[in-house]
Amino acid sequence: MKNLFIYLCFLLLANAIYGATCQGGYTFTWTSPPTTTCNYVFVSVIPGGAPCISFIEWTISSSGGSGAVCERRTGTTLTYQFCFYGNHDITMTVHFCSGQTCDVTQTVNVSCT
Repeated sequence: MKNLFIYLCFLLLANAIYGATCQGGYTFTWTSPPTTTCNYVFVSVIPGGAPCISFIEWTISSSGGSGAVCERRTGTTLTYQFCFYGNHDITMTVHFCSGQTCDVTQTVNVSCT
């Protein structure tokens, strides 16, 4: 029983530090602009009946194993102007009022000039 308690505490701590993958309808959409501009708009999709959300954080990273974080912003909607084309990992982190977080990551192919 003691080992089970320690394991559950570890899982809660890992979720608080690293965030879990969002389940049950948490996602985001984006609009692709004309090829003459690199302004993308990302919109969070939160399922009905979701628990209290404190804020949503967006992380824009270069794609791949050595991907570097380019920028972090907050808000339910993100408008971002990319500086170069190619694949970018966009992560939406949902911060709940309870202190827990969950992540949704999608790779976006930026194809503007």
